[in-house]
Amino acid sequence: MTLKEILSASQLDWEVEKVPLFTQCEEPHFDIHGNFYESGYYGIRRKDNLEVLGVCTKQYQETQNEQIVERAMQIAEAVSGEYEFHKALALNGGKKIFVQFKIPHSIEEYDRYIFVVDSNDGSIGLSYGISNTVLSCANQLYLFASKGKTVKHTKSINIKADEIAEDISTRLIHTDNTISYLKSQLIGDQAVRNIVKNVMKLPAHINTVEYNDNKVVSKKTKNKVDKLLECIAKETTEKGDTMWGLLNGVTYYTNHEFKNMERDPNGIEKLLFSNANKINQIAWNYVTS
Repeated sequence: MTLKEILSASQLDWEVEKVPLFTQCEEPHFDIHGNFYESGYYGIRRKDNLEVLGVCTKQYQETQNEQIVERAMQIAEAVSGEYEFHKALALNGGKKIFVQFKIPHSIEEYDRYIFVVDSNDGSIGLSYGISNTVLSCANQLYLFASKGKTVKHTKSINIKADEIAEDISTRLIHTDNTISYLKSQLIGDQAVRNIVKNVMKLPAHINTVEYNDNKVVSKKTKNKVDKLLECIAKETTEKGDTMWGLLNGVTYYTNHEFKNMERDPNGIEKLLFSNANKINQIAWNYVTS
């Protein structure tokens, strides 16, 4: 698909503009703006529906959706000339823009992708990472390659795509090798207990009596623990009592039990930025440690 086709098909063919924000005067007096004067800050506003997505300073350089998608395509092309466009979305009304491409590989058990996410609200610069979708259960795991080193907004389209692609390619290979290793690592009950404690942030030392008497763990947390254990049991039954099965038990929980259909119907925002992402990262760190 061409750049224009992606923008149109994904309903991203709109632009943003930077507009001055006004504040009320301390003492009423009349000027060109009535009782208001410029605050020194600007709103980043969608041109199509006039919704303000964020607040910035005069120096901030807004980035258009077309630039975000074009940069994402540059990175995907540098990673693999055989990339396929998968999806592009406006998250939370367009405050962030997500673009994802499928990267071919020989493993049939899961699909792998690279993604780019950037903001229209000024919250982040261009960030990138890798993800995979396990075909048997549709579990998705997103890992940021650029965490802590996003690309700042500039007028230039040059983002050193080759360097970013090299980073992503290395991480794709590492992730494939890691998954292969996790499939061979058997687990026992202790591993399940450990990951549940880590994910649910339970006390390091907790006995059965205290747990059952609601002395240190609320009933709400217990219900979450029970649901997580159900997900782990399901995935380890299907994929084996391995670290891979354990990881998928957690990602099944975050993918299928965390829901906000009104704001996040595609489930992408939760897996990138919410507590679901944190839980997946905890699980990934545990099984790979």
